[in-house]
Amino acid sequence: MPRRLAVALAAVLAALPARAEDPAVEVLVECVDGSLLAGSLPANTEIAVALPEGETRIPLRDVLEMSVSGIREQEAKALETEVKRLRDLLAAEDAAVREAASAALEKLGGPAAPFIRLLEKDEDPEVAVRARGALEALRTRGALQDPRDMIVVRDKPVRGWLATGEIEVRTGMGAVKLRCEEIRRLTRAEAPAAAPAAKDDPWWPPPLAMRVPAPPLLVTITLTSGTRLVGVVAASALAMVDETGAPVPADNFLSATRDPKAAGPFKLSRRNKGVVSASFAASEIALESGLRPWKIPVETIASVTAGSPRFGRAGNTFADLVQDWIRAQQAGEPPPAQRFWASIKNQPANPWNSEGRKLGMTWTLARVQGDVALVGTDAKSNAYKGDTSTEMELPILAVRRRGLPVPEGVNPNDFYNGWSGAEIRMTKPVPGLELKSLEAANAIIREEFGEGWEMAEFHMGNGGWHWWGAWTDQGDAGK
Repeated sequence: MPRRLAVALAAVLAALPARAEDPAVEVLVECVDGSLLAGSLPANTEIAVALPEGETRIPLRDVLEMSVSGIREQEAKALETEVKRLRDLLAAEDAAVREAASAALEKLGGPAAPFIRLLEKDEDPEVAVRARGALEALRTRGALQDPRDMIVVRDKPVRGWLATGEIEVRTGMGAVKLRCEEIRRLTRAEAPAAAPAAKDDPWWPPPLAMRVPAPPLLVTITLTSGTRLVGVVAASALAMVDETGAPVPADNFLSATRDPKAAGPFKLSRRNKGVVSASFAASEIALESGLRPWKIPVETIASVTAGSPRFGRAGNTFADLVQDWIRAQQAGEPPPAQRFWASIKNQPANPWNSEGRKLGMTWTLARVQGDVALVGTDAKSNAYKGDTSTEMELPILAVRRRGLPVPEGVNPNDFYNGWSGAEIRMTKPVPGLELKSLEAANAIIREEFGEGWEMAEFHMGNGGWHWWGAWTDQGDAGK
């Protein structure tokens, strides 16, 4: 999986014909529907990037990661034009006009930030001051964004607009052409760790991806040839029968593996049950990967691994939230607007230590992938001052640190979307004013869930901002 969940905005890429002698580069492509496609590209493929000073081409062999934005270049140009229009109003003689222009500048939001930054050096002091004020307001709300694509090369991240229309990924099941609007991210399958962004980079850390999160039922299918396909399947595609011919519900399916050299039954692993021998009920599995349908003969499959989002626990309100989130995704509706209190150890953003105890930092559920969920900040969250009135009643995000093994599809080295190794729950709503200290918050949590549970902390996953945890009952797993 990607080494960083870096997000910028607008999308396209260029692939030049490869010479036969050029080696291939293994890549992993994440599509806008959340499915993954593993394959290769010629090493001499070049990524064309439009920069303010002109177009440049970056050899794929030097690229560690490429993040494609959700805002098209035309939209960004429209924002640039609007900022230029407002710039003239910021310099108007009428104070009311200047105030209205300042408010309009801030309302443009994070995607307009790069263009607003240009006004910080405006020759008119009034314009420069008001531009800095708009940027500070966006930064305080956690809404600062960069509406460009980002290419991480071996020495630094490069931001610009990718320039061509499609790439052709060579997979074990044939070549797949992907249009720019179908791609969210491309990473090297075996890339060295990317260099961190420069300390003075105002766009780091990047916000969480704004595209539709991955569907809940993702599977990884490894073929006997060694080829790996990652994509989406219907629950019915995982229907199996055991040695007696009795059906095995897909809801309990975790993995099915067998010796790649053998054609016998699979070793079926089911949640809270022992391993049994079983076979797939159908002769092929229908998989959606790279926005393409695949029909994979079972005889060519060495293993299938999956995580089901239906292993909730009675009384686990976070599990209920996950179910609501999944249903909303399937229906194409906005996700639940549930927020919860979370703590941060090195900033005055908690209900007990914010200025005047008026605000507290809150997080949201960002993504669900099988048995794990990604929680973290969004555009409203403020990890420096707090973002929600402490008079509000919200659940506390609670965790039990278990040292759980890293699940499939989660990159523990991702600085901004790491693995916590913990179980996640959510308490009943609590007024922020009752959280007079971390100890008070933990006491409320333990009264509801028992010993071992505590308030979730900003940096648990690795660097912070977001991290993954298990939202299902993990039994005796972990340390």
